[in-house]
Amino acid sequence: MSKFIIALGGNIGNVPAEFESFYSELEQLFHASILKKSSILINPPADCPPGTPDFFNAVCLAEKTPCDPFELLDFLQSSEVRHGRPASHGVNQSRTLDLDIICFDNMKLSTPRLTLPHPRARKRDFVLIPLREIAPELEKYL
Repeated sequence: MSKFIIALGGNIGNVPAEFESFYSELEQLFHASILKKSSILINPPADCPPGTPDFFNAVCLAEKTPCDPFELLDFLQSSEVRHGRPASHGVNQSRTLDLDIICFDNMKLSTPRLTLPHPRARKRDFVLIPLREIAPELEKYL
């Protein structure tokens, strides 16, 4: 059974509804079990163009058997597209849904496509605060 943390973010449209839709997809399309979901935080944009709306952020802890991190990454990227994210999306631009794998079991991985644990998770309060809410014991894997 693989356990993983996914960070959710967005700042366009009804972001809480986008999060709920994603949670349903994770369970119904990816066949994962969501173990815990954090509260939603509202955060000011960082390193974004002037006038960028605030971001909504959350994390969830889920599990699936069998699962590998690239299978999960493919699912998350297709989910972002289903939720309106263009395939060519600039860094720090507004979006309806942004999904990142924060950690996958206690795996360490570094490839051109995926680095685990997420290389910037320890520097992001919008990841750490909700992670501490639902699974503080997993912070040691970051």
